[in-house]
Amino acid sequence: MVRNIAIESLLVCLLHYFIFFSVHLRYSSAQKTSIPLGQSLKLNETLVSPGNVFALGFFTPNGSSFVYLGIWYAALPGRTVVWVANRANPIQANDSGALLTLSLDGTLAVVDGNTSRLWYANSSSSTSPGNDTTAALSDDGRLAVSGNQVTYWDSFGDPSDTFLPAMGFITNTTSGKSVQWTSWASVSDPSPGRFSLGLTRYSPTNPIQLYLLNGSALLWRTGPLSGRIFSGLPNMSIFSIYGFNPSQNGDEFTLGLNSGSSRLNRFVVDPAGVVKQSNWSETAGAWVDLWKQPGGPCDRYNWCGSFGLCDPLNATDVCGCLPGFEARSGTGRDGCVRRTQFGCGTNGSGFRSLPSVKPPDQGTVFANLSSQAACQAACLGNCSCTAYIYTSGTGCIMWFGDLLDILQFSGETDGLELFLKLAPSEI
Repeated sequence: MVRNIAIESLLVCLLHYFIFFSVHLRYSSAQKTSIPLGQSLKLNETLVSPGNVFALGFFTPNGSSFVYLGIWYAALPGRTVVWVANRANPIQANDSGALLTLSLDGTLAVVDGNTSRLWYANSSSSTSPGNDTTAALSDDGRLAVSGNQVTYWDSFGDPSDTFLPAMGFITNTTSGKSVQWTSWASVSDPSPGRFSLGLTRYSPTNPIQLYLLNGSALLWRTGPLSGRIFSGLPNMSIFSIYGFNPSQNGDEFTLGLNSGSSRLNRFVVDPAGVVKQSNWSETAGAWVDLWKQPGGPCDRYNWCGSFGLCDPLNATDVCGCLPGFEARSGTGRDGCVRRTQFGCGTNGSGFRSLPSVKPPDQGTVFANLSSQAACQAACLGNCSCTAYIYTSGTGCIMWFGDLLDILQFSGETDGLELFLKLAPSEI
């Protein structure tokens, strides 16, 4: 009897071991460094970058039964996924025949066990791939199909929820189309969520800003780029090594991170609609947030309405009015109206300084006005101008009409100094 129980226990242990081994084998990491034309990557294989910084393979998110193709940090504990291919079309859990294939025509695709495409890389190149064409992963986290010194497609042009240091926020100056980073639907579901981050349409007269959208609704913005950091992100000044550098190549405008940025630094749009910049800490063995937005109500777009001023340190009501304005109604979020209309010219108007604020949205850049005196004179001489700023980092920016989404910072060096046009009696 005792012997039978021992045999049964041994069989149960062997069965558990067999199940564990089968699952582990399916997702084990037989490694490749590239995928040549006509070949594929199986469920139990990974593609690794030359320095083993990133890996690409199939994975199942915690709390999910579906399988996805993704890129993650190869050398970090756990699995921090930075890119997902088949976000909208997952592989079924019981599908053991799924592959990542590089077909002879150069198309990179995720196919299921029935060879149906679940995702494919949409190459914009008209050049036919040569025999040396491969799919490979770089140490900057970029998956690319390339050969004969031609890149046919790369994953940086089709990002998921994570911005890596070698990426760039990109917008087309002609079409206005910009690359968007889109959140996961939930922590266990990589399908596209509600929140997306991108660069405003660039032109020489538009301030450079990043916008966070909830669907099509504007949720948060960074404020204009001032030098290498955004004026609406005071915490970013502490980590100015991770500042931004703008560049333009033809119709394509790119805002990239400073070249001194660590590879283990990232921006993420999370499923709750929060953008955060994080750095990997070897000491803590975890990602440490450098900043995240939006935080409180004042970070949310135009929380206090037109000509309102949002002050998070005001215990009574975060919403107040700009100097020279009064509340439109009894509730602070309805915006404010001007008490006394200013006149045109030097006798009918002047300026009041508002230090340490996140500048309003929808300003216009005047690159030809290269001093504060010139910027002020231009605003004073234009009857429609309602405010201006001038710094070496932003140049001259003027606003015409309503002033939207102004936030008061507490630090003296945070934000920018806004000059508000008022009637002489209000100064």
